[in-house]
Amino acid sequence: VEAERLGQPHAALALALRRAVEATPPADFLGFDALRGPPPDVRVGAGWRLWARALLHAYTAQRAGVAWHPAVGVADVLGWLPRLRAHYWVPPPAPAASDGAAPAPVSTLAEATRLAEQSYALTHVLLVLRDFAAPRVGAPLRALLAPERDAMLAALPALRAALGDAALDVTAELVDALKALGVADDAHPAVADASAFVRGARRADGSWGD
Repeated sequence: VEAERLGQPHAALALALRRAVEATPPADFLGFDALRGPPPDVRVGAGWRLWARALLHAYTAQRAGVAWHPAVGVADVLGWLPRLRAHYWVPPPAPAASDGAAPAPVSTLAEATRLAEQSYALTHVLLVLRDFAAPRVGAPLRALLAPERDAMLAALPALRAALGDAALDVTAELVDALKALGVADDAHPAVADASAFVRGARRADGSWGD
């Protein structure tokens, strides 16, 4: 699929890969049976990671023309998104003025890891819906994805507070996903702060990170 995007198709290799994937049960290829139930426990980071990978694998298989029987595709994996919303991370309530300083929004490494994996999963929903190319999704989808927008907005400052500079990659993905949902820098302070953080980490040669 990626070779075709780059203008370098390889028909024989594509056919061999497609046949190999078609010979693999969809539940094994995706990591869970998307036709029967939701992914395993997303109350931990591994569950979100599995679902995100399943979404990417379903997208790649669908683009490559993989034909499973019964058919399984992106819609089947995405179809569990409403069920997963019940497990979105929720920031702790703000304390009363008399209670002193607010507690850290994410207090443990395990919670920070789970929130990061949830955030990556949601950003990949936007990548798949945009076919990894379109700058934005349409207005009807933006309305349907309001819970995901709110979850990503809540995650931005929490991840930065918990992970510091290590939150750069997931922050950049969240900013990109939120902009795809029409949230501009000047529309929300969390997005403005996150965008400034990402821009500030850019090196003189234009690169980020390692």
